[in-house]
Amino acid sequence: MPTNGASGGTPTLNGELNFSNTEEKIMELRDAIKVLDSDAHARDFDNDIRPYLPEPYRNQRASFIPSEHYDRNLGGTLGQSGAKVEDRLAAMDVSKIATAVMFPTSGPRCRSSP
Repeated sequence: MPTNGASGGTPTLNGELNFSNTEEKIMELRDAIKVLDSDAHARDFDNDIRPYLPEPYRNQRASFIPSEHYDRNLGGTLGQSGAKVEDRLAAMDVSKIATAVMFPTSGPRCRSSP
């Protein structure tokens, strides 16, 4: 019984489906579709900011950025934090994410002193 190929395979003369090109087609589609991460968050940490500050602010003990009081990554069980650019780019490559739009996470809550 011939088929119209709706299930993804190419029909042969005897009605069987040939799936030899299916993986190629999947790869073509995957390469054609570009994934956009539209909710990536830039995470700022005191140790990343400190070298750019003038004295006496560089050596202050108080945190520059308000911090969370819980472990966002559940002890590392949720994967990488993405705080380092290299880690974020590597994770994007693994997940085939073409572009990420970054938003500040904590920085906007910081204000300058009067």
